[in-house]
Amino acid sequence: MPSSTTQFHGRRGQNVEDTSGLTNAHSDLEKQLLHSPAFRPRQLKPRAYDHLSEEPPTVDACFSHLRLLEAFVILRDEVRGLAWSCHADQDAGWEAFVRLAASRFNRWFATAGDTVMQTSLPPLDVLMVWHSFMLRPHSYADFCKTARPDGAGVHGIPWSLVHEAISVDSGKFVLSKSQTKHAALSNLPADLLEPLKREDKTGIDIMDLMAAEYRRNEARNSGLPTGFAPPLDLAAAVHRQMGFALKMTRFGWAHSPHSDSILQRAVARYRKFLSLFAVTGHAIVPTVDIDLVWHTHQLSPACYALFSHAVTMGRFINHNDSIEQGAIQTAFESTKRLYYDLFGEDYSICNSWFCEATRFDRNGVLADTDLTALQSIVTRLNRRTRQLERSVVLDLAVCRCYETDTSSSRWGHEQELASCGDCGSHCSGS
Repeated sequence: MPSSTTQFHGRRGQNVEDTSGLTNAHSDLEKQLLHSPAFRPRQLKPRAYDHLSEEPPTVDACFSHLRLLEAFVILRDEVRGLAWSCHADQDAGWEAFVRLAASRFNRWFATAGDTVMQTSLPPLDVLMVWHSFMLRPHSYADFCKTARPDGAGVHGIPWSLVHEAISVDSGKFVLSKSQTKHAALSNLPADLLEPLKREDKTGIDIMDLMAAEYRRNEARNSGLPTGFAPPLDLAAAVHRQMGFALKMTRFGWAHSPHSDSILQRAVARYRKFLSLFAVTGHAIVPTVDIDLVWHTHQLSPACYALFSHAVTMGRFINHNDSIEQGAIQTAFESTKRLYYDLFGEDYSICNSWFCEATRFDRNGVLADTDLTALQSIVTRLNRRTRQLERSVVLDLAVCRCYETDTSSSRWGHEQELASCGDCGSHCSGS
């Protein structure tokens, strides 16, 4: 079982301990959080970033993407929890759920109209599959041309609707009533977990239920027109991208008091990153902050194609998330050198909460409410993962830049190289 306490550094030399004791929703700690930037509802410009544009994604779009990735992680934890409660293997339960989600995506993509795709969201499991598919832009573009010659699917995810669908308090994804009706038109339950939870209470095996639902959905899909078979294993794509979702959720950027500055800089660095493809034919590897913006852009396929052609003098840059780590690290080192040679700036930077505070003031520290926000995030994650026997990991909320002892035992959890700006990505472009 995970430890009941988790320690992390909020400022140089100061430890903050999570006692996992926040059981009263009206505690003084919860009241303090209302004054923390990390928990204030973000006000977005309605649909200001959902239109066709040759510009990179906005900070608002990237922020909404962070929240969506967190919703994917919450979904994964809930599915694994259901499997655990039925004494089934948690990994097997998640794999069965993703397989069913891929089948549901095929039906939704075949039957949803272009207007529906632009003005509503599919159920979260279907959205997760769509998200992973679009992060293989060449394959997705070819599929859209064949499966949807009407142009449906090229606008991608409407980020303003994502922002509206995710709870500020819980991070959970909930469709509106009108969007639930749209899902029903494709004969898809809006929340796939609800019937599974109901059946779980009766003692029926959750694995058998998902297998039966998969067979029913595949039977319905047999009547779809020819050409609706995706050219890649969508379930495998989801599993690859879940690693990125877990990484970004652990970094805590969506809750950082300096999320705007982190994302603004990431968008500016992304524009420079993509321009590297105009001067080299070799693979280019992003840092984690650039990778977030790059992913966000690919989730608006038409906008990404326009920007890619404009910045790289006519090239469409593909995204490959299945490269071996050894090749990734070699390409990352060459990318660092090329970036510095062209722009005179360090490619690897630390985006921890602490380092971001010191960029505004060399002696800057995080406010007490920010430290309290960190404490609450760890507590919330501990509650959600305790039954899954996994400890909480927050990587980029913690900073090691000024520490001489960087062993994993020093922190009580495994630190990733990305915490101080190293690659941290498992993808490249070419």
